[in-house]
Amino acid sequence: MVAGDKATEAQLIQIRSNLGLDRPIHEQYLSFIAKAVQGDTGFSYRNQQPVISLIANRLPATLSLVAGGVILWLAVGIPIGIMSARHPGGFRDRLGRGFILIGLSFPTFVLGMMSLYIFYFLPRQSGFTLFPPAASNPSCPTRRSGLGTWHCLRRRWR
Repeated sequence: MVAGDKATEAQLIQIRSNLGLDRPIHEQYLSFIAKAVQGDTGFSYRNQQPVISLIANRLPATLSLVAGGVILWLAVGIPIGIMSARHPGGFRDRLGRGFILIGLSFPTFVLGMMSLYIFYFLPRQSGFTLFPPAASNPSCPTRRSGLGTWHCLRRRWR
């Protein structure tokens, strides 16, 4: 990615040395941690920009998703806990435990895909968006979402 397909062996050795890839893995890791603690998270050769700016660009959407999850967690969990505590061993307690058991047993990847569909694709079809489009490639507008990955791969394989 850095040198291209036609790089010579000398160029590859020089790039490995510049990036520190010629050092043992534990030294590379400790060097990364030391720099990250100081705020230097490195440079993304794929996106051609500092990693900290990539994180900063995506932080608002991430924080809003976390806030939504916490609100949902509080709105559902606290009433179920109160209902179960007020009626221990009763029907409401068993109903609450059953609901929580189903929620904990439900596969997270299925819940993630359902949430992506409900909160991303359905609002977009009606013209309402919660977040700005993340894809910068106009030929593949859904490339950053898990559901759209197959579509992008299909385009590349044509």
